[in-house]
Amino acid sequence: MSKVTIQGKPVIKVWESFSGWYWFATEKVEDHIWFGLVRGLETEWGCWDDREFAALGPMVWEVPEKNWFGCPLVEVER
Repeated sequence: MSKVTIQGKPVIKVWESFSGWYWFATEKVEDHIWFGLVRGLETEWGCWDDREFAALGPMVWEVPEKNWFGCPLVEVER
């Protein structure tokens, strides 16, 4: 099994949007709150609430783990 990391931290969940934004979760902080790297207009570390994605409907989706290797900025250890 490959290990996927982002700037040296293990990735546990990934979301993508039609606008080209990515959210790479490296830690679950609370029930719906995640911490990780956000690649949008800027690339920065921060927290977000995954319930906000529901309001965007099909514009944001969770990336299946098998496809993480194709996401920008990720490093794959085999």
